[in-house]
Amino acid sequence: IVELLDEGYYSCTLDGIILGYNAAFNRILGIESSVDMIGRSLPDFWQNTQDHMPYIHELMQKGVVRGYLINAKTLSDKPITVLASAHLVPEKSGQVARIEGTFLDITGLKSVEIALRESNRQLKEAQEMAHLGFWSWDVKTGRVEWSDEVFRIFGLEKDKFTPQIDSILALSPWPEDHK
Repeated sequence: IVELLDEGYYSCTLDGIILGYNAAFNRILGIESSVDMIGRSLPDFWQNTQDHMPYIHELMQKGVVRGYLINAKTLSDKPITVLASAHLVPEKSGQVARIEGTFLDITGLKSVEIALRESNRQLKEAQEMAHLGFWSWDVKTGRVEWSDEVFRIFGLEKDKFTPQIDSILALSPWPEDHK
């Protein structure tokens, strides 16, 4: 099952020495399948090796970490973003024996998120410059959303006014267009 995962699986000591891994782990970190990763240091794949410490600290505190964002790098130093999850594996004595975890490469998703954030920033800026806003109304739920600029146009504070479809009509300077 581990070999069929799209996520990179790894097992390592508490200080990050790799004990085992699957093919997806190699693929995510840009490593040829013939390269043996056993004995190598997992923190070497963080863009900043010191960023490994908060991850380990949280893991030791909680025993499990889910959805931890890591700025990692491939073997060729290409930056990637991975979503990591891990748990501590105890020995029979109860002491922690090792860490088992997974990496999911979300580099593409992060790029899309950054582009979307930039697009939203540009849209907001364009609305402010044109003094133009937008609103939407979900007919089924009755929910109305206004852009920040619509609040500014009507001189209303976002945290003190909840738009409704009736409030749009009441604030409209064109009563003949209400229908």
